[in-house]
Amino acid sequence: MKINKNCKIELVASKDKTRLALINPYLQGSKLIATDGHKLVAIPVEREEGDSDGPIDCLAFKLARKTSSEFSKISANGCLKVQTKDGEITMQRSSKEINFPQWQKILPNTDRRGIKIGLNAEYLYQMAEALGTKKVTIEILDADSPIIVKGANENYIEGSIGVLMPVRIN
Repeated sequence: MKINKNCKIELVASKDKTRLALINPYLQGSKLIATDGHKLVAIPVEREEGDSDGPIDCLAFKLARKTSSEFSKISANGCLKVQTKDGEITMQRSSKEINFPQWQKILPNTDRRGIKIGLNAEYLYQMAEALGTKKVTIEILDADSPIIVKGANENYIEGSIGVLMPVRIN
């Protein structure tokens, strides 16, 4: 399988070792999916002959990014073969049956209506930290209005507010 090496899908996988189905991204069809139960990403990948559905160890993605190529390459069959700058590394693939969540049911309908607003995630993160919180409430009136950011937990100081200007999407 080939995946754009700018994608760090393992960052969305669960860190909770008791949630075995969620600790590694999961290859299913032409998508690689990761979730921790709070957030989910699905990234298109280019499958190669012999790749089979199932979990892919997070370490494989970190190792595969260390190449000069635009894409990370991981062979996902009975075992994992990771292309690195120093050659190929073979890793064991989980042999346990994993009951990965039905992620397709979580995705929104592609025909949905509404407005689309682009956000700079780094700016939003910086604003949350400036407000003294990790969780925020975002108020969006329309595509032309500023986006209001308020803290959403016990650390939030009442009356604090942030304004994030919309990013134009071309």
